[in-house]
Amino acid sequence: MALKTVVADKIRKLLVQGCDRWIVKFDPKTGKFLESNGGWAVTNQDNIFLLSYLYLHDFEGNPYYNDPKAFEIIKAGGNALRAAQREDGQVLFVKTDGSEWGYIYMPWSMFHWLQAYDLMKDHLDQETRKHWEEGLKLAYDGISKELQSMHIHNIPVWNAAATYRAGCLFNREDYKEIANRMMEKTIECQHPDGFWPEHQGPTLSYNSVYIYALGVYKFYGGTVDVTQALERSFKFQQVSVYPDGTLAETADGRVKYDGNIRTGDLIGYLELEGGLSYIDFMLDQVIRKNQSLSTQCVNLLRYLERLPESSLSEKEYVIKEELNLSHGNVQIFRKDGWQVNLSSYTAPITDSRWGMDRQLLVSVWHQDKGLLIGGGNNKYNPRWGTFFIQKKDRVLYVPDKGSKDPENKSIVMSYEDVCCFVKVKSITEEEVVLSFGYKADRAPDQVQIGLPLKFSVIPKENDFSVANKDGGYTVSFKGYDIAFANTGFSLQWPVEPFNPYEKEGRSPEGYWAAVLNIDITREKDCTVKIKKKK
Repeated sequence: MALKTVVADKIRKLLVQGCDRWIVKFDPKTGKFLESNGGWAVTNQDNIFLLSYLYLHDFEGNPYYNDPKAFEIIKAGGNALRAAQREDGQVLFVKTDGSEWGYIYMPWSMFHWLQAYDLMKDHLDQETRKHWEEGLKLAYDGISKELQSMHIHNIPVWNAAATYRAGCLFNREDYKEIANRMMEKTIECQHPDGFWPEHQGPTLSYNSVYIYALGVYKFYGGTVDVTQALERSFKFQQVSVYPDGTLAETADGRVKYDGNIRTGDLIGYLELEGGLSYIDFMLDQVIRKNQSLSTQCVNLLRYLERLPESSLSEKEYVIKEELNLSHGNVQIFRKDGWQVNLSSYTAPITDSRWGMDRQLLVSVWHQDKGLLIGGGNNKYNPRWGTFFIQKKDRVLYVPDKGSKDPENKSIVMSYEDVCCFVKVKSITEEEVVLSFGYKADRAPDQVQIGLPLKFSVIPKENDFSVANKDGGYTVSFKGYDIAFANTGFSLQWPVEPFNPYEKEGRSPEGYWAAVLNIDITREKDCTVKIKKKK
């Protein structure tokens, strides 16, 4: 069976599963999709696009095809979006916890509503069709005006792709013109490494928003050539996932590791060399983790269905069991089931709640339990970082300069006049050995290294112990030992990282960690061994 057919069948099955999990939230009284706590966010309505596709397409295992109940849900869901708009077409950005974040042309919801309209316009009654058109035109009139600033960020770039699509559907050349200009500038602003900087560095999760936008723009006939930008992004994305498909957090300046498979960006790789095989690999990881696909992947499926088999790359994407790879300021060292990531990207501390302190430089992953050390950058917690330096009443924990040394499997980071390094000394089936150290002309008052240990939220796996053995100390957790010889250390649990997406900054338990801080002031170095227990 052709790979195109295999991939399309997987997407269809996963989309149906996604709809099954989401449609039970529908409240017929309001037309809204409500959470179990009664909470609602406007983005809960996004999957009316998914349901619209399933309603119109007959394939094995699709119970929503030509289903009158599905039709009524689509109609009510779109009407609820229209009812949520104020006179200028904006909606209140409310989250399911009830917190309010102001009025906005919600980019994801407006686009998916637009896509549902495209599919269903000839099936809706005239009153509903007119009602939807009025709301969508209000929204995209407002969005197109906002795009005049030519500000390149993930939401405006998404809106540019959506505005181009709206221009096609509503015969608005002015929409298409501003979208084309935005896409030209988006390509100009891409970092040579293949990402779009936010807070002066990469943020891998939001990079997928740009990639999705460029993929959608290309699919719907955008006239600006985005292929080379997508190729650069594809290279960067391939060094940004662990072997299980989860998104690596080491170089991310905004979002923490969550263990989920991200699929929104896949549409951007479809026509690239090795792209279809990579998509197939990622879908297999979605299946393995019992995830499903959401409305974003409807465009991926529609794009795939349109392409002839002959236009798709036959190159196979293979996860290499052993890998030493350097791309940009990210280094990956993979061997014997382990992966160590080093990042030497730097950025100054920002006051914005959305930009984390770029303080965490190393992650350790193992095939049996996933992420062991790392979890993503934090904010307002200096001891979470890889290095913590005390100089009288000043604390340094975010490096101002960084460089990589792939031949020596290391990074060198500067904290003013203190030069720190992390080196991967060895990787074997039994253990990973890391070396940390520093040099300084004038000795700081204190230098510590910080290792956030990622615990499962399952209580039996959260148990940890500290022992003095073999002339040093060992912290045991998750079936692994963290061994070191330095005598000064502390282990704090739980440490709750800052979450910018919650008003008070609170994080779900899955993001918590135990932070191991080891003092290296006197010794000036430390060897850390991460061993799998026998």
